[in-house]
Amino acid sequence: MNGRHGIIVGKISGQKVTLWKVKTMDAQDMPYQPIDCNYYDRLEAWATMRTICRILFRDEKGNEQDVTARIIDVYALNKVEYMRMDNGLVIRLDSLISVNNIPLPDHC
Repeated sequence: MNGRHGIIVGKISGQKVTLWKVKTMDAQDMPYQPIDCNYYDRLEAWATMRTICRILFRDEKGNEQDVTARIIDVYALNKVEYMRMDNGLVIRLDSLISVNNIPLPDHC
């Protein structure tokens, strides 16, 4: 671990999945870019409906990751927004590329 985010690699349902171990980050490490408010609402709707989602995002090394899981929570911690998946994965919302083939808008 590098003191910022640790990475845990494990197997979930026979797939190799990268899990982020969440640790509070300060703005000097990686400033958070708020996502589009309507997209945030869409994430909350998928969580409420327990929709299985295909999620593309960039991990902390900038590599594209592709996972399929249910969103169980969308929340903010220290002014950074995250979503927690049913497989234990926690994703910082500004690292999203797309969910269910709907790209994250560039701005609000």
